[in-house]
This record gives sequence, structure tokens and C-alpha cells, in this order.
Amino acid sequence: MRTTPAAVSLAPILLLACSSVSGAGSVQGPGANAKSDEDVLRGSWTHTAPPPPLQKVPLPAPAVTRFALQNGMRIVVIEQHRKPVVAVSLVLPRGALADSTSSGGMTYMAVKLAGDYYEWSLSGEQLYEEKSFRRQVADAGGSARLEIEPDFSLVRVSGYAPDAREYIRMIGEAVARPRHGGRTFTARRHAMLDAIEDLESSDPEAMEQLVANAAFGSGHPYARSPLGTVDSVTPMGIEEVVERQLDVFVPKGATLLVVGDVRPDAVAAAAKAAFGRWDGEPASPLAALPPPTVPGVSTEVGFLERRSASTLLVCATRPLSDIRGSDAALDVLANILGRGPASRLGATLRDRNGLTYWTSARVVRRRHARAFLACSPLKADQADVGVRLFRDVLEQMREAPPTAQEVQRAKAVRLAELDAAYDDVFDTSQEWLRAIALGTGAPRIEEERAEIASVTAADVHKLARTILARGSTRWVVSGDRSAAARAVQANALGQLHWMLAGR
Repeated sequence: MRTTPAAVSLAPILLLACSSVSGAGSVQGPGANAKSDEDVLRGSWTHTAPPPPLQKVPLPAPAVTRFALQNGMRIVVIEQHRKPVVAVSLVLPRGALADSTSSGGMTYMAVKLAGDYYEWSLSGEQLYEEKSFRRQVADAGGSARLEIEPDFSLVRVSGYAPDAREYIRMIGEAVARPRHGGRTFTARRHAMLDAIEDLESSDPEAMEQLVANAAFGSGHPYARSPLGTVDSVTPMGIEEVVERQLDVFVPKGATLLVVGDVRPDAVAAAAKAAFGRWDGEPASPLAALPPPTVPGVSTEVGFLERRSASTLLVCATRPLSDIRGSDAALDVLANILGRGPASRLGATLRDRNGLTYWTSARVVRRRHARAFLACSPLKADQADVGVRLFRDVLEQMREAPPTAQEVQRAKAVRLAELDAAYDDVFDTSQEWLRAIALGTGAPRIEEERAEIASVTAADVHKLARTILARGSTRWVVSGDRSAAARAVQANALGQLHWMLAGR
């Protein structure tokens, strides 16, 4: 708590008051039996034990209403009446995976363009005073986001609950008749090319793509950037983008997720009015994805240069296509390894050696694949020592099972996340969005709690021996070239392979 000037000035007065009260009824002279102010204060102060922790009371699951329209669109309404806010999300079943290598960035352009301008009316008149979709949402008191992930695309409007009907109407209009103005298309294509060029030196965007390459394998669909490449975006034409919009903005397989202070009957009426006449389905099914290849001993270390960098960001990762262990055991392993300062990486790299300010380990989940990822930014001038300690931690995870205390803490971290799943409208929306993206249909909070509780140290150790086996991890580093070369050479990781994102 910040101490105000008034509080500071009151401190001596409060001390004097305590002293006066303690000595009330007697006058102390300079004799031998006189007590000092310090003795008086010490005798009058009684230390009390801290109160016990509050009893954990997870919020109950909110009321959920589900129904479907005749066009194949699903509607999910989740009531949270604690605050007068709402998040309206249209989850579309096609994302960047719909792009081939040669058409990378097409879905990104199709979705982003739908949030811009028509530029021309249906009758062929130029719209000089037109407001973009995002501006119209802002004028209505909301905030619009259009996102593209590998497995899905998202149109979301957040704002005040009394405006939910208007938000639903605006989203319905945006997807039933997607915007694709010519001038806007040209400007967006230039912006995409600039962003791709910037990826060569931009961190963390470039690093995120390079880690995806390491996690799923270079060339795997999950490793491609939604932005595409210079070669795929440069020849892109607006006619192709319009065709992609017709393939992405379809009701079949789409889900309208409405979370907030709303009534299901009102949402149902608004959804039917906004989307009832929307029709269409994807022109063709998505191609089957190849499983990510499990690496053998690698002789290359992916490298992204950052000049004059004071840290060397180091990541170790591998695909999990050969792992049959439960998601719960994987989460416990990740938490023991790198979640927080009490994790093994945190204790070794941060607390004991002061080589970093954070560590991270997690499981990257996509609908058709998973990958394991551990990262930490290390002091560049001691990166060789840092990488050695990083590898030592991975080896120790393989050699011996975790302690009971480590397992308990790791479970508690994950259980706390599950307990907070329904804390507010945003958390609830994200939990449901994750379930929809992964294909489970709905969150599995209680099932996940039970799965976490059943994980044992032996389960974690078995996973660690396979996932972290020597030579199975792929390494990626980002920072100053000399620091990267020194760290890689000192730890015999292989040769630096300089990567250019977006190429």
C-alpha cells in the first residue's frame, strides 16, 4: 500500500500516543527503575497470529443455453449478471489452415478486410462518408476485434449489455455481406508486406513464428504465419480474397458465443433476426494435416538476430505427436519445470544465479497437434552458463521424479486457473473459445479438476523421460550473434541456423 504524506506525518504522533497510554497513571523520573520508551512500547505490543487463508469458493458455473439455427449455426448464451457488460463472439470454423503454402495470408486478408469499408453501395454509388465496421462498433459504445488463428477465425464485439442486440445485428451484417473495398485491399496488402518485412527484426512476433517452426516442424501448417509470406502476399488479388470470404464467412460450423448480462430469449430473437437468412457452406473440406515429426538429434539451432541485445532468449521445444499421456500430466510437468519462481527453471536461473527475470513452460495446444515449450531470456554476457544450467534442469527432470511438494504446487497452479475460469465475462469467453477451438464443444472444468488431482509423480516422470530425452528437443535462440554463438558452441548444441521470418 502506498504511504501518503499525511500517514507519514502521523506516524510519530501515533507512537507518542501509544507511549502516553502505556505509561498513564505513573510518572517516570530519571531513577534506576525508570523504563525507556522502547521498553514501554515493547511491553505493550502483542503479536497476533495471522488469520488462516480464506476458504476457497470457486464461482459456480454460469447458466448456459444452447440452440441452433436452421442454417447450421450454433448459438451459446452464457449468463453472467454481476456486471452490465457483454462479449459477443462469432467463431468461424476456418482459420489460417485454409491457406496453402502458395496462398498464405489469404484468410488473414479476407477476415481483416471485412472489418474495414464497402467503399461502394449495392447500387454502385461511391460511399464518401462511410464508416468502417470497427468505427461503427466504436460509435455504438463497443470494441471490435477480428482475429485469425490456425484453427478458427473470430469476430468479437465487447461492450455494454443493453447494446447486445445491436452488436449481434452489426456482426450479422458484417459476415452476411463482407466488406472488401478496393482501396482498402491495396492498403492492407502493403501493410501486410511491411509487417512481414518487419518480422526479420521484430521480437516477439518473429520469435513466435520461429518457435512454431521448431515446435511443429518447418513447413508444417501449424508453423506457418497467418500473415503469409512475401511470395504469397505480393501477387494476391482482390478477386481471390472475395472468394475466400465466401468460404470463411459461412454459418455451417459457426458458433455465436454470447457471454454477459443477457437473457437467452432476447439473444435468441436477436440472433434469428441477424443470422436467420445467412446461408452458405465451405466450398471444400480442409486437407488432412500431417502429424508433426518427432525430431532426432538436431545439428542446427534456430537463430534470430537482435543487435545490441542484453539478453539471449532461449527456447527448447518438441512436438508431442508420440505422447499419449493426459493433458493434465503435461500441465503438471510444465508447471514444475517453468511456471513461476518456485519452478525448477525459475529457482535455478533466477533465484540462485540471477541470470533471468522470468521463465516459462507450457503445452501449446491446437486442434490437431500439441507441442511442449520452455523459454527464458538469459543475461547475454553469461548465456553460455545459462544454457548449461537450462540443460541441467531438463536432465534432472529426466533423471528423477519430482518431489511431492513440487507436484502439489504444480497442481495448485493449474487448479487456481480452473477456479478462475468463470471470474468475469472475458475469462468465461476465453474458456469457451478454447473449448470450441479444440473441438471439445464446452469447457471441461470439473473433469479437468479430477484429472489434475489424479496425476502422480510417476506420471510426470514418465512424460519427462520421453519429452526431454537427450537430443529430442529443438533449440531456438534470439539475441546478439556473438552471445548466441558462444552459448551454442560452449554447450555443443550444433550450428546456428540464421532464420528469416516470413520468407
